[in-house]
Amino acid sequence: MFRSSIRKFRSHTAVRTFSTESYENVDAMSIDKAVDMSSPALVSYLHQYGRNEHPAVTQLRKTSIAALPISKARNILEPTTNAMVTWFARAFKATRTIEIGTFTGITSLSLAFAVKENALASNLPLHTFTHTTDSTLTRPITNSFPNVTVDDLCTNLEAPLALTLDSVLHTVTDIAKPAWEEAGVLGNPLVFLHGQGEDVIRVLADSPLAGTFDMVFVDANKQGYYNYYEAAMVLLRKGGMVCLDNVLWRGSVANLDSMVVDL
Repeated sequence: MFRSSIRKFRSHTAVRTFSTESYENVDAMSIDKAVDMSSPALVSYLHQYGRNEHPAVTQLRKTSIAALPISKARNILEPTTNAMVTWFARAFKATRTIEIGTFTGITSLSLAFAVKENALASNLPLHTFTHTTDSTLTRPITNSFPNVTVDDLCTNLEAPLALTLDSVLHTVTDIAKPAWEEAGVLGNPLVFLHGQGEDVIRVLADSPLAGTFDMVFVDANKQGYYNYYEAAMVLLRKGGMVCLDNVLWRGSVANLDSMVVDL
């Protein structure tokens, strides 16, 4: 069904986010790859006026940077791009989103807040996802927060849902999950599924969840982008939006002499 269903949903909006990934400094507030960090005045301006983060998101960003080595912290989505993705969700009035690539859960938390706000504005009843079906977690989904299965997610296909997927568990367990719990969004509307991304999205695409999502955001391993995009076409409703980070890949996309980039 995964491949055969791809052609069904072709009327979507694709948004490509990008960054120059040229920066030198890391501070406790942010890592910003979207602008030239050699211009402190511009960076300060963007941070002051270019985002309006929930305090819980800002705190999770600080916690993430403090907990990770710089080599890993560089992968945190910069505040301006996170603000743009969250703005898309709000402007699009998205009440069901998927994020592929959780990392420390910053964008997951932002999208969860946006989904909740959109649902309340639309008088859409909130729903707490719990384990109610007879099915159990099996590969390729090896863990979830809260403890739910895909079948559990299918029990209410209209409920507000901010779904996030990742193959790495420790950053979610150690950094993201406590922040989600403290913010009161875990299970309502935020759900995390652990497993290999391409395998998990195939399970989702072959389930009743296909065609029920308003927005898909991809910030994961670049080798999988084609498959993630194709899966997004199945998971999105008609008119849905897919956002992909890093599509210009430091300008390599414009290098016609090298069609294969080392990712």
